[in-house]
Amino acid sequence: NEKGVKKKLTSEKEAKLKDVKKKGTTEDKATNIKKGSTEKDVEARIALAWVAYWKLDSILTSKRTSLAFKLQLFNAACVSILLYGCESWVLTDDLKEKLDVFARKCYRKILNLKQAENHITNQELYIKAGVVPINIKISRRQMSFIGHCLRMPKDELEKMLYNGCARIK
Repeated sequence: NEKGVKKKLTSEKEAKLKDVKKKGTTEDKATNIKKGSTEKDVEARIALAWVAYWKLDSILTSKRTSLAFKLQLFNAACVSILLYGCESWVLTDDLKEKLDVFARKCYRKILNLKQAENHITNQELYIKAGVVPINIKISRRQMSFIGHCLRMPKDELEKMLYNGCARIK
């Protein structure tokens, strides 16, 4: 029964991902509001990260696999997919929360903590897993990218675009 639920969740995420890729923009059916570029990218990244997670679920939830290996595998296979291109995202608090919720759900599964049985705060979860929230990782990546851009020579196209100095001929 658990595998049926996982397959259903995975197929729903894959369907949502295909919808996002096909349309280019997504539309909230309840409000008829088109979602912006960052929002659709974040939703697509979360869907892709779930697909990667479910492919590795048997390893990530195994009691025989060490926690250190599980976290390294999760970071390499899922977090890297999740955060691809995050340096250019403009995140709202809601989007930050969506990203953090995805990661927390995964950490709980990896640590074999069921929310109903083992209620721990998010802070305690991060400490137990030895990680920082995803939104903090994104902020660090964005600051690193900005620093990289600021250190570029003045005549680099990327630096001119960043500074708004490039002129289209």
